[in-house]
Amino acid sequence: MPFKYREIERNLKKMGFQVVRQKGSHVIFSNGRDTFPVPKSTVQMIYLQEWNVSC
Repeated sequence: MPFKYREIERNLKKMGFQVVRQKGSHVIFSNGRDTFPVPKSTVQMIYLQEWNVSC
C-alpha cells in the first residue's frame, strides 16, 4: 500500500527528522545521524521497509 508524501513527512518529523534540503522531486530528511531521501510523490512500501519507518 503506497503512502502519500505528507504522511511520511509528518511521521518523520514526529521522529525528530528535519528537512535538510530538496533537489528536484526528492526531499532530504535528517536527524543528525541518519539521512533519508523521500520522493515528493507516492512512497512505496519497499522504501518504508528499507528505512524501518512505520506510518
